[in-house]
Amino acid sequence: MKAKRCILIAILIFSLSLQIVLALPAKDVKPIPNRLYYPAVHKLLSEAKESIYVVMFEMFYYRKYPESLENQLVHDLIDAHKREVNVEVILEQGAFGRITRRNKREGGFMLSKDGVKVYFDSRSKTTHNKLIIIDERYTVIGSTNWSYHALEKNNESSVLIDSVPLAKFFLEEFNRIKSECPPLNKK
Repeated sequence: MKAKRCILIAILIFSLSLQIVLALPAKDVKPIPNRLYYPAVHKLLSEAKESIYVVMFEMFYYRKYPESLENQLVHDLIDAHKREVNVEVILEQGAFGRITRRNKREGGFMLSKDGVKVYFDSRSKTTHNKLIIIDERYTVIGSTNWSYHALEKNNESSVLIDSVPLAKFFLEEFNRIKSECPPLNKK
């Protein structure tokens, strides 16, 4: 009986949260599927002025392929940090299936080495988000990881939303997740 009640409460909370999100005004919503994702996100990261918050399931960094798109996005975050933009990143740290994939976390190690605030989620949870919040105005959300296959091969669906209320909503979610994560670096 307790389990059913908890499930009903969870469904009710999710439904109310979804209604709140759907009611938030947006200046613009732009689909950025497949090969449109990288140029749109690269431009946003390059033009960020105040803050960039990222929650990502996979943020690959391939040392053998320095010019790869995923590496360029990692470098965009480092460049923003060097421009004194507040950059914070939360990454999934666990294993998927039976394979632990260090490459999946390599982007986080690169960012941390350059002073970006990086957090790995709790091993007891899977952080499957693909979320970017820029200047507390723009939100990029969808299915696109920062990996070779996601950026150059897969069919992926993401959107860029220009909405201050939506960005603030997801920034609260970012901070909730961050509160459960130990920092990779103490900076």
